[in-house]
Amino acid sequence: MGLDALFRPQSARRRKIARHLYDQIMAAALSPELYRQGLAQDTLDGRFEQVALHASLVMRRLRDEDEPGRALAAELQREVFSGFDYGLRETGVGDSTISRKVRALGERFYGLARGLDAAIGSDAPNAMIDLIRRNGLAPDAEARLAEYLKSAAQHLGDVDRETILSGQVDWPRL
Repeated sequence: MGLDALFRPQSARRRKIARHLYDQIMAAALSPELYRQGLAQDTLDGRFEQVALHASLVMRRLRDEDEPGRALAAELQREVFSGFDYGLRETGVGDSTISRKVRALGERFYGLARGLDAAIGSDAPNAMIDLIRRNGLAPDAEARLAEYLKSAAQHLGDVDRETILSGQVDWPRL
């Protein structure tokens, strides 16, 4: 991307929308109710996993909207990875190891995203539970987390084009 693209009004608008989506994803992923109900582990890894799952669901939905959605998904991905970088630095990770740590988080993120995408698209009744077990998510609430993720994917799928591209998402109740 050239410098001129950074200053285009559309790029600035897309960044603003992606930031708004990111804020909504973080609010959902860090919702105390997820942790109270045992759908997420209250650890750094557990919080990372919830951010990855929620962001993956939104990016999956955005990909359905052709080029504008794919461009917004790419911008959202940058926001998410910026957040990972910031979070690692806040925990004391130094400049010399940050890229390796972010790369490792990226691999985990994409692994979860691919697995989530496959589970949602699968006809196998236990595909989502299998994903949750393979990744050690919500060991005491696998079925409930699976239902929540399926419900969230369905809920996001029902959001109309204008709403999702304007950066508005909400999540099903727990």
